[in-house]
Amino acid sequence: MAQPAWGTPSAQTLPPDSISRMATHLQLADKERQSLHAFNKLDDSRKLLELYASMLKSRQDSTQILEGLKGIQKRQDDLERLVGKRWELTNNHKEALKVLVAHYVASPQPSYNDLLSSLEKYIIKHAAALTLEQYVDNKVVRTAVNGYLGTEINNKKNQYRKLIFTSVLNKVALNRIAEEIIKNWHTKPKPQVLSDKWLAQIALEREIAVPIAHIKSAKGGDTGFWRTVNARVKKLHEQNGTSRKDARWIEWQTGIISADREKFPDIGAVYIDSDSEEEASEPAAGTGGDDIDEEGA
Repeated sequence: MAQPAWGTPSAQTLPPDSISRMATHLQLADKERQSLHAFNKLDDSRKLLELYASMLKSRQDSTQILEGLKGIQKRQDDLERLVGKRWELTNNHKEALKVLVAHYVASPQPSYNDLLSSLEKYIIKHAAALTLEQYVDNKVVRTAVNGYLGTEINNKKNQYRKLIFTSVLNKVALNRIAEEIIKNWHTKPKPQVLSDKWLAQIALEREIAVPIAHIKSAKGGDTGFWRTVNARVKKLHEQNGTSRKDARWIEWQTGIISADREKFPDIGAVYIDSDSEEEASEPAAGTGGDDIDEEGA
């Protein structure tokens, strides 16, 4: 605020030492301290006018700053578009993302309707390892990556459904299909055996598949499999809570795994997924997989 050069002293002025303490508390510079002392000496009407004029000046300055920021934002958007046009997913990117998608599709999740959100969080957290740093703050790059992820999610969900259906039709034992999932769907480091949480999810999916696996659907037709899986998983979470360590979850896991093994006993047959269009690739170097989000982890 400029030092006032007009006005008559006010009868309501504060002692100079009070003004000095106020200026010290606010850490005002010398010029501003002098202005505050001068303002204290003005009459009330002049103080109001001075405050209003200062408010108008601040609003004017703010408007100018905002206009400048809009210009900067536009230039940034233009740069992002230029970067996006020159940027594309490499084969290594695609292979790593395929592995991530496969893992999320096959792993226990609280919902399979919005896997993209879970994948987004993982990629942002591990952007450097995936060499996708621009994904974090470049809208064009994120749109391109998410488009690829969306396609892969659909592809992998379709392949995984076929895997589950084929395992039911061929009466494959639970531990045999678990071996297939470890080999072609689980990221590194690959476990020797799947946890009961994984086995229970597979058993649930196979239970859902039993009455519909034999039905021939038109190409691209909806079997209702994933819709039913989501509904069952949602209901289980409502009944058993969010922690998979809860006794109710343990009891459910034990029961459904036992039921699956009774229905599909292991007779030593080797299972081959002949209906799958492609095998999931190994993760690109640095993608890991040991801390990929899974439901209840």
